[in-house]
Amino acid sequence: WYVPLLFNVPSNLWKPGDNLIHVRVASGYQARNGLAPIQIGPVDQVATIYQHRKWAQVDGVQIAHVAMITLGLVMVTVWLRDRTQSAFGFMGASALFWGVSTLMLISPTPFFDLRVWERLSYTATVWYQLALTAFFFRFTERPWPWVERFVITLMVLLPAYYVFFPRFEITALMFALIYALALTGMVAAIGHVLRARRPDGAWLVLGCGLLV
Repeated sequence: WYVPLLFNVPSNLWKPGDNLIHVRVASGYQARNGLAPIQIGPVDQVATIYQHRKWAQVDGVQIAHVAMITLGLVMVTVWLRDRTQSAFGFMGASALFWGVSTLMLISPTPFFDLRVWERLSYTATVWYQLALTAFFFRFTERPWPWVERFVITLMVLLPAYYVFFPRFEITALMFALIYALALTGMVAAIGHVLRARRPDGAWLVLGCGLLV
């Protein structure tokens, strides 16, 4: 989500010998901070490097996540038309939240206060992880009521946590807990595929491998 920047410095500002460049970094509260090595050179040469970096870090990512949001909408639509396909509903929600959270992170100009913007982005990030966790357990075709209660409870409480008392240590612990639960669900889903020999099981295993 780091956005590369290109500046054209007038030639009359350069002096023979050493030149001192002052860079002021305006960082966010939880993200958008840091500075990659600065590259200086002829405009044409540096612009080519900039275009490549911008495509890899911004444009390509935007295309991928717009496609992911579209796919998520399709899967949610499938679930709305057939409520027995609850696993697809959770996977669609996960794709939607994943796409939205990443697009918010790489947006160079947030639409409102940066602190609120970043907290909304992190909320969407955790929501996609929780929805993915629910998908894995639903895919096993077995009841896991405690998992779904846990997922729904966190989805409801998370925005209030980020608004009133966010702490880095608690957030890191929350991410670790959810990732551990998601990996547990992944193992359970793969085990179900092997036991039931589902014809679509190979796609699930391939997706899990790519995700890991």
